[in-house]
Amino acid sequence: MIGLPNLRRGLVGGRARPGAPRIAVVGNCQGAAITTALRLLLPDAGIDYLSVYRVHRRFPTLAALVRALRDYDHVIAGSFSAPFRDGGTFETLRAETNLVQVPVIVFSAYHPDVVYVGTGDDLVRTPVGGYNSAIALFGFLQGLSVEATLRLFRPEVYRTIGYVGIWDGSAASLLQLGRDAGWDLGPDLARW
Repeated sequence: MIGLPNLRRGLVGGRARPGAPRIAVVGNCQGAAITTALRLLLPDAGIDYLSVYRVHRRFPTLAALVRALRDYDHVIAGSFSAPFRDGGTFETLRAETNLVQVPVIVFSAYHPDVVYVGTGDDLVRTPVGGYNSAIALFGFLQGLSVEATLRLFRPEVYRTIGYVGIWDGSAASLLQLGRDAGWDLGPDLARW
């Protein structure tokens, strides 16, 4: 068995009880949440999580990742791209494993000011994790004082930079992400 040891990141899970399914989740922060939910829902299953931000470090080729994932009964992943040396793609992963694709959830209308500063594991961390404010980052990069930066958080600035009126575009984008994964998110969008 090839398996994926060392990918549990300290979360409860891992080995399946005899006869229980083995599930691999490959994803971003949403993948970590899916992993936690699956571990609660399927306590006997062996569920391993692999971050898309680290996948190419452990598996430099998609072929190596596919070989490891073939040992799993199910692979759950949102679409991603990683710099695999062999040029492998998400479509190859889908074709070569028992993959269930989930949509990557992005909805800018709820958080239009959120940006990541850095890449992958090297994100600038704040009290809310890897999320940062684009306006605060702008103020910092422009050398503004904290007080001057705080004054940028007002409706006329939001309108000028396009934060107002983005609901329709965000909804259309989210629905397309769902369709890309084979999911109809339309009936749930308003409820969410």
